[in-house]
Amino acid sequence: MPNIAVAGIGNCSSALVQALYGVSSGTIVHTDLVPGLDSVPVRDLRITAAFDVDARKVGIPLEKAVFVEPNCTTHYVDIPDQLPVVTVGPLADGVRGPLSGVVQVHDLAHRATAADVAAELRNSAVDVLVVFLPTGAQEAAELYAEAALAAGCSLVNCTPALLGRSPKWRERFQNRGTTLLGDDMKSHIGSTTVHQALLSALKTQGVTVNSTYQLNIGGNTDFLNLRDTGRSAAKRVTKATALRELVSPETAMDLGPSDHIAQLKDRKVGYIRIEGNGYLGMPFSMEVRLEVEDSPNSAAIAIDAVRTAAILQSGVTLDLPAVLPSLFKAPGLPDR
Repeated sequence: MPNIAVAGIGNCSSALVQALYGVSSGTIVHTDLVPGLDSVPVRDLRITAAFDVDARKVGIPLEKAVFVEPNCTTHYVDIPDQLPVVTVGPLADGVRGPLSGVVQVHDLAHRATAADVAAELRNSAVDVLVVFLPTGAQEAAELYAEAALAAGCSLVNCTPALLGRSPKWRERFQNRGTTLLGDDMKSHIGSTTVHQALLSALKTQGVTVNSTYQLNIGGNTDFLNLRDTGRSAAKRVTKATALRELVSPETAMDLGPSDHIAQLKDRKVGYIRIEGNGYLGMPFSMEVRLEVEDSPNSAAIAIDAVRTAAILQSGVTLDLPAVLPSLFKAPGLPDR
């Protein structure tokens, strides 16, 4: 039975917790997104530790913390009172820019260390640490990676922080006998997933794509954080990584995130436009508008990423070049 720890108790963590207990209670049916995960049933996944820096979430049970402001995702599933109390995590660069106005940082977060996190991971017998930190928090993500290494557990990096794509970090986890998966978790029904599908179909048809763009707006703290161009840069890189191989180097490409609209709350609206030429040079264009609740979109992907990490840690081999692109925008593929 794989034990999970979650770092960052935001909307995505709320969706993950609700999904796990929805499957356990039989109110949600989980469909595997990648093959070969049957040996780790979703019902066997158990959360035994949680970390955050917001004083409103630290010190209370996880089933309550996932619904504390500024979280705003929908309350879909009632969660039994049996989850761990949220522990204070290290701050590092986790809360900067626009987030500093909405997160009430716990005093102890300024002094918390990777060693503190590692001790909690060991005490809670964690097998897989799932990192849901804000985009742009490279230092904080690395602190959690150090903690996972020290505790001997695997890590799933759901953020755009450069971990899974780093040969250095992958080698360190491999040498420890654990697994590092990342970077930047995809959405179940997300703009990049839809954009990839459209570009892939056009590539199969031999169509020339001259230009394409993707704009995204939303109302949760993730989009508020992405208003800071320094923080959002990593997100643009991972989106481009997911899409660039499907078009020619000459194709003009512009990718969001674009803005924060508070009234949307946890909803995201994505706009995709593609222009090009078909047979005989025939010009064409297409536009797609996608509206979806953002955070529940992450739950199925996170569940299968955790199951993948647990299977790999058990010594079972999976076809990672086939599996990881289904889970991450910028997958850190093993060296061939």
